[in-house]
Amino acid sequence: MYLPALTDIQLTKNEKVIYDFLLSKRQSIFMYTEVDISNITGVSQPTVSRFWKKIGFSNFKDFKEKVKENNNNSSPSLKFNSLLNSEKFHYKNYVDHSISLIEESAQKINEDDFNKAIDLFVNSNKIFTHGIGPAEFLSSLLIFRLSRFGLNISSLPSNGQEIYEGLLHSEENDLFVLFLFSHYHPETYVLLDYAKKNNIKVILITDIFIKPIEQENMLTIYVSRGELFEFHSLTGPLFLIESLIVSIGMLREKQSLSKLKKLEKMRKDYEEFIPRNLK
Repeated sequence: MYLPALTDIQLTKNEKVIYDFLLSKRQSIFMYTEVDISNITGVSQPTVSRFWKKIGFSNFKDFKEKVKENNNNSSPSLKFNSLLNSEKFHYKNYVDHSISLIEESAQKINEDDFNKAIDLFVNSNKIFTHGIGPAEFLSSLLIFRLSRFGLNISSLPSNGQEIYEGLLHSEENDLFVLFLFSHYHPETYVLLDYAKKNNIKVILITDIFIKPIEQENMLTIYVSRGELFEFHSLTGPLFLIESLIVSIGMLREKQSLSKLKKLEKMRKDYEEFIPRNLK
């Protein structure tokens, strides 16, 4: 996929919807016509037709040709090689890049939405997380930390039909925490549709700035992972996750301390069998 960075152009709200749709489809964009894009995004066809010149192309055909030329540039290996082979790369310099992702994520996070997310975590009956690929790590971290605070939290199977087995245990007034990076997965559509039909709240954590999907039961929090063709970092999302964990822990101080003291007692009681620090 070839798209200019959002920082390089000024787009209207509808143009950002088109931009986001292109990000979500990547190379599969060849399957779509301008009419398809208009119908799916809800943006008028004339706006879709004018969009290509706005981002530097003659028309949709010209854009597709550029996508073909850059088809191989988005592979994970080339992204990583571009990072390692950069003359500017040094682990100390990379600190600045990581800090910039945290700062950009902090700017994107709406404080009211952050507080609403805390409220959803604390007051939902059960919490189900879902992430594919690197996002599974973020799901695991949430489960590991929040379980200590007494929250009923578990993960949904990451992909395939096994996801239905996880959905069987979800009910009205539960919470889905979904990680959505780079593009929409089929599982994401299934989870969002199921949540809508069954009155399940959703927190969507994403780096896709404008989304084609809008639902009343969904709270969206944006984070930064770097530009499209960069090595995508989890620094920004991790900043958000740890901020949520600390905020929830402070809000549930009594329950959190009780669980942690119980954990400490178990470690002490069974230290003879399972030493905490193995040598």
